[in-house]
Amino acid sequence: MIIQGKFCVFCTALLLFFSGQAFAVSDGDISRVLLQASNAYKEGRYDESVHLYESIAASGISNGKLYYNLGNAYMRSGRTGLALLNYRRAELHIPRNSDLRFNIQYALTKVRDSIECRGYTETLRDLCFWYTRMSATEIFWTAVILNALFWLLLLARFFYRREGLTIVLVIVLFMALIFCTSAAVKHYVVVFMPQGVVTAPEMLVRSGTGLNDTVLFKLHEAAEFTVEEERDQWVLISLCDGKKGWVQAGSIAKVD
Repeated sequence: MIIQGKFCVFCTALLLFFSGQAFAVSDGDISRVLLQASNAYKEGRYDESVHLYESIAASGISNGKLYYNLGNAYMRSGRTGLALLNYRRAELHIPRNSDLRFNIQYALTKVRDSIECRGYTETLRDLCFWYTRMSATEIFWTAVILNALFWLLLLARFFYRREGLTIVLVIVLFMALIFCTSAAVKHYVVVFMPQGVVTAPEMLVRSGTGLNDTVLFKLHEAAEFTVEEERDQWVLISLCDGKKGWVQAGSIAKVD
């Protein structure tokens, strides 16, 4: 079940209004375009809804609610790859949204390819639960706050030499190191190792950057991967099971 209501539209309008970004839609009326997109969705005109939401996204506006609604419209129009792509983009902004998490799981049931991820990947996600449950912005500001708190406590320790304060200082330092490391890793992954989604119905993965190179395996719409390198119109991708290969850039999209 794809969940979309007036509340989501209202929240999206507020986020767009306060974003302070220029809006390039022809009539300049964000709320009206959002309402048109929502009405088109409710009336089953999903392609029109996609077009309206995309016109907002194309203007440079980026937030979780917009991508969530766009993903819903794509899902209803039968384009699972683009739906999952926008759900993943929404996840960068609102990772703890329960409706979004449900729809991601629903989209994953539509994926044809069964990719068995290596065991340590899931274990690492479980141990570092905050990494996937918090956005990059949230992790960054948590690291900043903990860092500031550490220095304040260190300063206080010079005046109040109490054992309890020392213990708190060590705990805050430990957490600050964890979140500073998490912020650095998340930034590196988003910028240098972005995730991607197959948007074509079927895609050939080759051993090199040429149509005559050996086909290693195939992937289908909505399969997910990591982008490792880009060269002209070719992209080197890797799967969580360790497989790698080159694909044509027009068959995929990056989660950014």
